[in-house]
Amino acid sequence: MNPRKEKISKLIKKEIGKILEEDIEWKENLLVTVNRAELNDNFSLAVIFISVFPDDGELEVQRILRTLLPRINILFRKSIPLRAFPKLEFQIEKIS
Repeated sequence: MNPRKEKISKLIKKEIGKILEEDIEWKENLLVTVNRAELNDNFSLAVIFISVFPDDGELEVQRILRTLLPRINILFRKSIPLRAFPKLEFQIEKIS
């Protein structure tokens, strides 16, 4: 991975993690963690890999993220100084 892409991926992971922790109210006893973020080659798409504990909360988290994606995008754009912003996509990652 090129250094710029790696740096931006780490920044996206950090900022999205902060948004999910501070700006979204999750159901009690539900833990949502950002594991990593991956950018495509032209920086137009960022896939954010998250884990959910307990596993039975995955559908709820997916629903909440779909509903709040416009708000997450606004908060993300305010937090990072980029000229062009990638489209955000969330994917649940199974951690064993």
